[in-house]
Amino acid sequence: MTLDVARADLIRNNEIFLALHEQLADLPIQLTAVRMYDILCWTTEKWVILGKRKAPYGIAMIPEEAIPQKSFTIVKPSSEAKTGFVVYEDLEKASGPKVHNADCIYYRKWLSRPTTTTKWHGPYKTYDDAWRKCQQIAHKTRFEPSFHTCIKLTENTEMIF
Repeated sequence: MTLDVARADLIRNNEIFLALHEQLADLPIQLTAVRMYDILCWTTEKWVILGKRKAPYGIAMIPEEAIPQKSFTIVKPSSEAKTGFVVYEDLEKASGPKVHNADCIYYRKWLSRPTTTTKWHGPYKTYDDAWRKCQQIAHKTRFEPSFHTCIKLTENTEMIF
């Protein structure tokens, strides 16, 4: 899914990347559109999302209007799961928290062989309870809360804004 998003971004902004490539033509190493996209994603994550703007040669200057306002849509199932829900937390902070169904294969594997680099919260009876915990973890880690593909969406799915 991530590759599809990146591919669509590159195709949609092809002219912009071509113009940027021309502006950077005098660099000793040529940058492909994919590498420029990678650099833009990395700097956006570091400078804009995480707010880490200090660098060895100064501070990254970002115009206030370039900083996106955080707004996203959360999709959730409206019914309770038979087994409940759990929330995954990556203690190494490489990925954000996710709500999983308590029957998820990843959670069951962890239960049989726990690791020190991850933590699972719950189980919670309702998705709402698990989602609140996921939001709390996301707030302290600066990741967006999400849910794993083991969460089945039904026709009763509600959209929350």
